Amino acid sequence: MDIWHYCLTQRKRNQQKVMEQDSALHAWLTSVLPTYLIQPAMLYTTYYWVQIATTSTIVCDL
Repeated sequence: MDIWHYCLTQRKRNQQKVMEQDSALHAWLTSVLPTYLIQPAMLYTTYYWVQIATTSTIVCDL
């Protein structure tokens, strides 16, 4: 296995992990949001902050 194949395979694995985390985070947000009607702005802010932090690693790798 050459280095290019390894890099492409690793990048695909990282992208898959980020997509899984993003899906799990979205599922958590939709399940938690109805119980926290008092502070939805803070909840959304935290959600988007975590989403940006996880997906920025993939964008920077490209």
